[in-house]
Amino acid sequence: MLPGGPEGALLRLPPALVASPEMGGLFVTLEGIDRSGKTTQAVLLLDALGDAATGVREPGGTPAGERVRDILKDSDVALSAEAEALLFAA
Repeated sequence: MLPGGPEGALLRLPPALVASPEMGGLFVTLEGIDRSGKTTQAVLLLDALGDAATGVREPGGTPAGERVRDILKDSDVALSAEAEALLFAA
């Protein structure tokens, strides 16, 4: 059960946001410090929205992006601040 009420209560969006003819969709970002549960919340949101949602992450989402992500997350790879910024911008 999710905090604050019955299962899925926190994941309901107002119908005007989901079915608005003026809005083709929503782009939702989840921000937080490391290990704060961003991935868990993203998975819960994707599950709640079903096939109407597409999950992405930065960097990543493509084979090249996943390789860049692996480099950035590898603690054995020493990167300067400039190199890290350039990899995020790639």
